[in-house]
Amino acid sequence: MRDRELAACVIGIDAARVKLAAFGLSAVYAGIAGALLAHLNRSVNFEQFQLDFSIQYLAMVVIGGLGSVRGSLFGAAFVTLLPIVLRSVVAPIEDVAPGASAALSSLQRILFGGVVVMFMVLRPRGLASWKRGAS
Repeated sequence: MRDRELAACVIGIDAARVKLAAFGLSAVYAGIAGALLAHLNRSVNFEQFQLDFSIQYLAMVVIGGLGSVRGSLFGAAFVTLLPIVLRSVVAPIEDVAPGASAALSSLQRILFGGVVVMFMVLRPRGLASWKRGAS
């Protein structure tokens, strides 16, 4: 269904029913994950989910590549490790320029935006397609 919807329809698979079942199953998984998170935090609050998290998740998908588990892992690792690398680069500069840590937040957002745009232009399929050599 994901790659060749027309071919699936030709061999007799009801595309609308399969799409609806996939959507329902993903909703069930999301509901279970939300219930487990609420149990873990012992509360449900909208303030836990800010715009920055949505941007990070979008960057993970774009950088890693849509449609593969390996790409999701690559994107999550990249987006998670980027702030750590930035902090380690800024730490020596902090000794020379005391105001450098204030610029770290802005630098991180600019770098996220630049990397996402770079991957959308140069590697539309993300890091997952790197081994295959396809763009």
